[in-house]
Amino acid sequence: MNKFLVIIIFLFISSCAYEPILSKKNYNFEFNNISYEGNKKINKIIENRLINKNSSEKKYDIFFQTSKEKITIAINKKGDPTIFKITISLNYEIMKDGEKILNNNLKKHVTYNNIDDKFELSQKEDDILVYLSENLTDEILNSVLVLDK
Repeated sequence: MNKFLVIIIFLFISSCAYEPILSKKNYNFEFNNISYEGNKKINKIIENRLINKNSSEKKYDIFFQTSKEKITIAINKKGDPTIFKITISLNYEIMKDGEKILNNNLKKHVTYNNIDDKFELSQKEDDILVYLSENLTDEILNSVLVLDK
């Protein structure tokens, strides 16, 4: 009976489907012109997430500026860094029919431990950049949703 219960619970849990809310959402607006300055890698991530595949009657233009800062938070007795912090700053303006309707500044940061393997550290930093950039994009999209109401 105990094995049967475990199998039933496993089947029930594995049949639950997780879907990210914002990545699958169809928005009732789109960005006509997307222009940007700053960090190329971050800008491309944000731009790709802002492009709406659906056509919509509500059209906005967006301009954003990004910057990335990496600082050392802690060092060991030898003077080697042990903890880093990456901060991404995003300033954006949303315009409709040539008129600025929203101007906002956002910052996101993550602290993480140093890794001896520099390739692995670089991969970790790339993953952090993607994560932070996607979070910032979600905040942009949410701010436009609030404007739409």
